[in-house]
Amino acid sequence: MRPASGTGSKNSVVPLFQGAITRPAIANERLSTNERGQIVYKFKQPFRDGTTHIVLDPLDFIARLAALVPRPRLNLTRFHGVFAPNCRHRESVVPKRNHDEEKPDKPLAPMTWKQRLKRVFAIDPNAARSRPAPSAAASCA
Repeated sequence: MRPASGTGSKNSVVPLFQGAITRPAIANERLSTNERGQIVYKFKQPFRDGTTHIVLDPLDFIARLAALVPRPRLNLTRFHGVFAPNCRHRESVVPKRNHDEEKPDKPLAPMTWKQRLKRVFAIDPNAARSRPAPSAAASCA
């Protein structure tokens, strides 16, 4: 922990990791709304053409903000150079794994379809379906 700049009081202690973990995707100080209910985002520095801010409808703003969120289970670590997946020298740099000695501690799929059906719909696919026997009245008719 380090004290915040400018003061030395106990209330101004800020965790070191706060800036990296809690940093939002956009700066809230530069975000506002206008009289028409549109979102106004002021840029940190003006563009070459002189644009200083952008005005968006709320749905357009949400669509652009959602585009910043990565897809689930997407590998966010990208490798380049000899560590890239298609590099011809990768096998000489990265050690090979022996798949025979490794025993997976987790199954490949966390749940089978049978387990999911049972969990979500309370259906036991292994249980035999019991059909109602044809009634005597139906067979006489």
